[in-house]
Amino acid sequence: MKANTDLSHKTTLLLDLDETTFIALSEKEFAAHGSSHESIKKFKRIHACHTLSSPIKNNGFYFFLLNAERLKAMIERVYKQGDDIIIFTAGLWLSPVLVIVSQLCNLEPEYALKFQSSLFLNPQHDGEKLGYSAEATRTLLKGYRLHGLFRSVETLRSRHFILLDNDAGHISSCSEIPYIAGIKATTDTEDKGFYDAVIKEMQASHSSDASLSPSTMSYYFAGDVLNAFLQLEKQSMTHTPSG
Repeated sequence: MKANTDLSHKTTLLLDLDETTFIALSEKEFAAHGSSHESIKKFKRIHACHTLSSPIKNNGFYFFLLNAERLKAMIERVYKQGDDIIIFTAGLWLSPVLVIVSQLCNLEPEYALKFQSSLFLNPQHDGEKLGYSAEATRTLLKGYRLHGLFRSVETLRSRHFILLDNDAGHISSCSEIPYIAGIKATTDTEDKGFYDAVIKEMQASHSSDASLSPSTMSYYFAGDVLNAFLQLEKQSMTHTPSG
């Protein structure tokens, strides 16, 4: 498929990791559940119909990719149609984990290079930009967290976003923000249609009337977003040691 080079903006897939892209087991968890894929899926609340790859062990974790063939097709299609991917995780992962993902789903070399170079938004780095601890940043719903990053992360401006995430709370946080569409990764049910839904939604967003994220540092905070940050600020002040 020829890449679409006529886009006036980037449509960006915000890709979640845990229980959306892969399952990661610690040494202790693997010892208890690693004897079969059925045991792993039951432990991680993954529906039996979803497939797990063979594992790669790295830094004390065993990584199993979810639906590797479907994931590969989705990632490569995103790049072929001229769009891109940003990793958006609440887990404490770092960008080298993308090498594992690209290996497990056997991405074509040109797409593996693009994927491994993806902007990687995690709670550690986002917390530094937002002024909160990594743990506090993990609790912030992703629609709100993304909204707060536009001032400091220029590459997030003037884009339309599709968030793929298995957490219903993160998906619901996108509902009042016009430039983010949320699609739930239903890995806890037998529905595998979310891969196709991502591509369909991204293609639809190529229209000229798609809402885009702010283009400058000055922009309006929606009420729900502002309240979320005020609540986080209040919690932060409450837990700040005196003296």
